[in-house]
Amino acid sequence: MVTTKTERNHKIKLSKRLETILELVPESCNFLVDVGCDHGLLSDAFLRLNNENKALLIDLREKPLEKAKHNLIVKSKHSSERLRFSLSSGLLDWNVNDSQDDSLGDATCIVIAGLGAKEIINILAEKLDQLRRANFYPEMDVYLIIQAMRNQENIRLFMRENNFPMLEQVIIEDKDFVYSVDLYRMNFSEIDSYPELKSSNNLVDFLGENLLEFLQETNFTNKSKKYDNNIAQKYLERQIRIAVKESQSLSESLLEERMKMIDMMKSYLKDNREEMELD
Repeated sequence: MVTTKTERNHKIKLSKRLETILELVPESCNFLVDVGCDHGLLSDAFLRLNNENKALLIDLREKPLEKAKHNLIVKSKHSSERLRFSLSSGLLDWNVNDSQDDSLGDATCIVIAGLGAKEIINILAEKLDQLRRANFYPEMDVYLIIQAMRNQENIRLFMRENNFPMLEQVIIEDKDFVYSVDLYRMNFSEIDSYPELKSSNNLVDFLGENLLEFLQETNFTNKSKKYDNNIAQKYLERQIRIAVKESQSLSESLLEERMKMIDMMKSYLKDNREEMELD
């Protein structure tokens, strides 16, 4: 069980989505790699948790990165020694040595949020390939928090095939949109191959291990309260819509598997609605 920063207070207003991401950062992490940092709100809140925390903020757009620099150094008055800013599109500028300094703590947490699955997978594959070619892997623990805007099931497949276990999954609703925020541990020593981007017909990938376990619980009286039924239903409906839309471009052999998966998700949706009526 990974201890996260849920109990640690900060003094900056975050959206529910960013608040959830911050709460999932493991307690042992004192170095944050914020990919697609935008204006730096997440990193700002992370630095406020502990005076020893440090962050690398990455964005491919110059104006948001300059805004983040202004917010953190000028407005929030964080020491520039605790910060590094990178105008780039991925993780290639993350120097593993940056986060292996003993003074930084036991672990690093990488956050990639607000991007599509293809972009996220490309970012991860590019960095993993760089580490493999250099034959140099981080010795400390590295955690990864992912919140994709679409096709998160493809990312889960990528993570599963690379033996990166999912540790936690939170389903939230923020501004009428339902998100899944997934926490992984990156086991670099187990990397053997880099799967190509492909669609999944696996319920574990489409729904996430934790949500799937929740939906498979049949004893409604004693069912865990890990997820709000209404939010779980909205996420199910969203994933069904995605699965149906994608099925139009699948081959005949894959289509049969996809339809079975869709039927299973619909049955979970039906059971969840019935449970809500019982409540």
